[in-house]
Amino acid sequence: MPIFNSVRFLELLRERPALRNSPVAIVTGDYSIDDGTTSQVEAPGASLRFRPLWIDDLVAFARGPMAA
Repeated sequence: MPIFNSVRFLELLRERPALRNSPVAIVTGDYSIDDGTTSQVEAPGASLRFRPLWIDDLVAFARGPMAA
């Protein structure tokens, strides 16, 4: 999914009260993403991750910062 479609998906997700606080990671292989795009992803509470994304990293993300 292109990054801008991911941002739109995130906006729609955040409009739903039941999903407003769900953890979201947008995973991309595009290492040329600028700071403006990164801000668009992070502003609504998502995390931008780059491929390769290892299973341990994904599990740690899903558990959240309080799991450590």
